[in-house]
Amino acid sequence: MKKRRAELGITQAQLAERLGVAQGYISMIERGKKGWPESYADALARELQVLPSELADAAGRGKTDSEVTEALDRSTEIGRSIREKDAGIQRITEEFESYSDIEKLNMMTTLLDSLVGMTQLYMGARSTVNSIMDRLKAGLDEGRAENERNRG
Repeated sequence: MKKRRAELGITQAQLAERLGVAQGYISMIERGKKGWPESYADALARELQVLPSELADAAGRGKTDSEVTEALDRSTEIGRSIREKDAGIQRITEEFESYSDIEKLNMMTTLLDSLVGMTQLYMGARSTVNSIMDRLKAGLDEGRAENERNRG
């Protein structure tokens, strides 16, 4: 928690003020002397820009400082990745909106053609697999029948 707070350039006093707790309480949490109440978890995660579940998993459950740091780092990376993907989707959406209706229609037609092609490939592969399975089953049935004849 301390490392993440420092990365964000937030002082203990600032974090305490944002959460509505005493600065000394933040200090005790960071030193492992106290845990934070469940009711503060969402607010703390928001202030540290991490996922609440990652914060909860790392908090006071026999985790070492390095495990807590690792969990917070992983959560931060996940959050960053989500924000980057959201920004990418936003850029694509904005670009798509800039095209004329005819261009949009052409793009969708191309996409649908690709999907149809992939579906045809899948169906062809599925048909081939079914044919192979049928031949294997027929071979097994013939082998069983021959074994029965040889025993009889």
